[in-house]
Amino acid sequence: MSSENLEQICLENKKNMEKILKILQEIQQDIKDIKYSNSKMDNHIDFIENTYNILKNPLTIFSSTLNRITGNTYEDTSLPDIKIKKLDE
Repeated sequence: MSSENLEQICLENKKNMEKILKILQEIQQDIKDIKYSNSKMDNHIDFIENTYNILKNPLTIFSSTLNRITGNTYEDTSLPDIKIKKLDE
């Protein structure tokens, strides 16, 4: 192989490495964006679960009272507990 061929191969390899580096940097940014979005979704889910747990008993009492007033009789008018598995469990 001539030195010109080696030089050409080195230049092509360098260009390819730069392309790969750029793609990796884009992937890293995408991962950061996904982590941020996931964190926001986790916070929202926690908010909904907490709100539900706070309102569950008053809503059950209201529902039972309303059913008694209207004459509807149901065996169980309580709202169900939330049972959500976390991914790390």
